[in-house]
Amino acid sequence: MTIPPSRLPTADRTAAHPAAAAVRAPPTDSATLRVEISELVRLHWHSVAGLRRESTMLRKELAVSNNIIRTLVKKTNDIASIADQLAVSFIHN
Repeated sequence: MTIPPSRLPTADRTAAHPAAAAVRAPPTDSATLRVEISELVRLHWHSVAGLRRESTMLRKELAVSNNIIRTLVKKTNDIASIADQLAVSFIHN
């Protein structure tokens, strides 16, 4: 597929386009590059720390929920066994 010459970017078309003006040139200064990389590392570190906090909180909530469910199941089983004993006593009397 070939692009017609009228559609190719020219200097006046590129400069007039607002998105083209917002594009930054790649950093050539090594100090600038180091600062940007250190900023990315810092953001990544904080993001991972936030994810760890969230997962720890969710694990604690899950442990509490599991404990509550276990307690409810035990109480339900106790009630069922008492109901069975009561039914057996009614049958034998």
